[in-house]
Amino acid sequence: MTRLPHFFILPAALLALALAGCGDDGVVGDSGPAPDSGADTSVTDTGTADTGIPDTGSADTGPDPVPDGCVPAPETCNGVDDDCDGITDEGGGRELTCGAGQECVAGVCTCPAGNMCGTSCVDLDTDRDHCGTCDTACPAGQVCGGGTCCDAGTEPVDLLFMVDNSNSMTEEQASLVAAFPRFIEALTTGDADGDGTADFPPVTDIHVGVVTADMGTGGFGVPTCSEPNFGDDGVLRTTGNTSITGCSAVYPSFLSWTTGDDAGAFAADAACVASVGTGGCGFEQPLEAVLKAVTPSTSTTTFVMGSTGHADGANAGFLRPDSVFALVIVTDEEDCSASDPNLFNPLSSDYTSDLNLRCFQYPGALHPISRYVSGLLATRGRTGDLVYAVIAGVPLETVPASGTPDYEAMLAHADMVERLDPAMPTRLAPSCNVAGRGLAFPPRRIVNVARELSIRGTPTTVQSICQADYTGAITAIADRVGAVVGMSCD
Repeated sequence: MTRLPHFFILPAALLALALAGCGDDGVVGDSGPAPDSGADTSVTDTGTADTGIPDTGSADTGPDPVPDGCVPAPETCNGVDDDCDGITDEGGGRELTCGAGQECVAGVCTCPAGNMCGTSCVDLDTDRDHCGTCDTACPAGQVCGGGTCCDAGTEPVDLLFMVDNSNSMTEEQASLVAAFPRFIEALTTGDADGDGTADFPPVTDIHVGVVTADMGTGGFGVPTCSEPNFGDDGVLRTTGNTSITGCSAVYPSFLSWTTGDDAGAFAADAACVASVGTGGCGFEQPLEAVLKAVTPSTSTTTFVMGSTGHADGANAGFLRPDSVFALVIVTDEEDCSASDPNLFNPLSSDYTSDLNLRCFQYPGALHPISRYVSGLLATRGRTGDLVYAVIAGVPLETVPASGTPDYEAMLAHADMVERLDPAMPTRLAPSCNVAGRGLAFPPRRIVNVARELSIRGTPTTVQSICQADYTGAITAIADRVGAVVGMSCD
C-alpha cells in the first residue's frame, strides 16, 4: 500500500528518591530541566541517521571540505553543513524539518507558490482537504495519496512503551496496566471511545515492546542505580512480573498480535511485561532509552561509552519498516539524558551541586532536544508514520478534553516552571501532588519533544499522570494511533 504522512497531533508520582527533572533542550525556548535525574546518554552525540545526499540544486562541484573540529548533528534547513559531510541542506523539506508542503531554499524553509492554499502551505500529495489541487477535498472514508483520493487502508502498528521504573512509580504503573485491556480493545476494534462504533479501521497487526528509563550513570556509582554503566540500556524487556496472577517469568523481547488472536490474552501479557517494578535508577533518561532502543547500530548516532543502538541487534524485528511506530512515555519525572556522564559523578569537580539537582542546574550537560526530534523522525520514512505520546507530570488543567494540547500554554503554566521547592530545597517544586499517589515534576524536555515533533507534522499528545484513572489518557493515545493507521491507501 502507498504510505502517507499524517498531520494530526496525537496521543509515579510518589517521589521516593532523588528525582526531579533536567535541563533545557536547545530547541525552542524551554526553561530548563527539573530536579530529577536520569541520564544515560552518550558521550558521543550525534544526531540521527543522515537522510542521504540528494542534489541541492545548481551545479554540483562535490562536497566542500569539512572544517576541522566539525561535530556531526542532524541536517536542518539553515544554510549550514550540520552533519559534516561537506554538503549543505541536503534532503527534502520534511527531512530538513520544514513544514508541510515546504522546500528548503537557500537555507530557508519556503512554500512554493503552487502549494499555497489560501494562507496555508499544504502538501498536495497528502492533504485530504487539498488533494492534488487546492480545495479538492476527499470524500469521507478516503484519504489523499499521490494527489489522488483513495480508499483508506491499515498498516501494522509497533507500540513501544517506555515505563519509568524508579521508586516513585508503583501507583502509576498499576494505573497504566489497568488501562491496557481497553487500549488493545480500542486498537483491534477501531472503537476508540467505546461507544460501539468504529472510529478508524481496526488495526490488524501489532507489536508491543517495553523499555525502562534506567540507562545507568556513566559508570559512576550512585545510590539507587545498581548497574552504573548502562542500566537496562534501552533493551526490550523479556521479564514478566510474576507477582501478578497469570504472568509468566519470561516473555519474548516483543509481543505480537494479528487478527484472529486472543486480544484479551495479548493485553494481559503486555501488562505483565509493562509492570516493570520500582527498583530502577533514580536518574531517569527516558528519551535516551527510547532512542537507543530504535536506533540501528549503523547510525551515526552513538550512546554512552561509544555504544550503538539496538534496533538491528538486541531489539531486531520489533520495529518494522512498513509500520506506524507509536511511542508512549510514562514517567513522573523530567528527562535527564546526559551528554556528559560526569554529571553523575558524586566526586565531580565540574558539577558540584547536590546530585539530585544536577540535571536541573547543569542543563548544558544534557543532550539537546533536537537529538530526539531528529532521531525519532529518522526511524520512519514519513513524519505521519510516527506517533509520540506521553503520560507525565503535566497539570491536569493543561490537557484538553479532546484535540491537540496547546504546548505553549502547557509549558507556560505556573506549575510547569522549574524552581526549587521552598519546603524541600533539595528537590524541585512538584507540578502536581495527588493525595494517596504522590508527586510528579515538570517534564519540560519531554513536552518540548512533543511540541517540536508536532510542528513537523507528527501526531502527538501529552496526557497527565496526575490522576488515578488513565482511561482518558489511553483513549486519546488510541485515537491518535487509529487516525494514523487509517491514513494510508490500499
